[in-house]
Amino acid sequence: MSRLVARPRDPRPALALAAAVLAVLIGLYWLALARERAWPTPIVPVAEALAPQSVSLAVTDPALAAAIALRPLFISERRPIIEAKEEDAIEVKRDVFTDARLVGVIGGASEGVAIIRHDGELTRVKKGGQFGGWTLERLESRLARFTHAGFDPRELRLEYDVVTPIPIIPASAPPARRPRR
Repeated sequence: MSRLVARPRDPRPALALAAAVLAVLIGLYWLALARERAWPTPIVPVAEALAPQSVSLAVTDPALAAAIALRPLFISERRPIIEAKEEDAIEVKRDVFTDARLVGVIGGASEGVAIIRHDGELTRVKKGGQFGGWTLERLESRLARFTHAGFDPRELRLEYDVVTPIPIIPASAPPARRPRR
């Protein structure tokens, strides 16, 4: 006599059927929610917005263009414009540093003096002193840092002149020969 042994069935087809039924039920639920929702009415554009626009460049005020050039828009150190009071008004030239060179530093960082060549003249500026409306804030052995309200700090660096040494020819060296032609 043989006994019939029941083999376990594979659960994968039943799980696939249950997942498909669940997906269909969720889809029907979402469709029912979409019908009940009140959608906003579309906004009609204004007729002037649909008209062709001019692509010519706008004429800008030269003073405004210069102010933008002095304070670039996309830099991390950008600061707001600080309006100076009339009694504190000092004419500040932004280009005071274009031909200025730091030619020397006397003393230390706390009581130092910077020697600056500007327009062919030597100017001595103490720490905390003024140079063209800018204040000497920091002084190091090869650096002078100037600040002014509303502007980024400016630095002058002491640059040494490169001097090439003259070659020394020993007296015992033979005389140089002329090349043959």
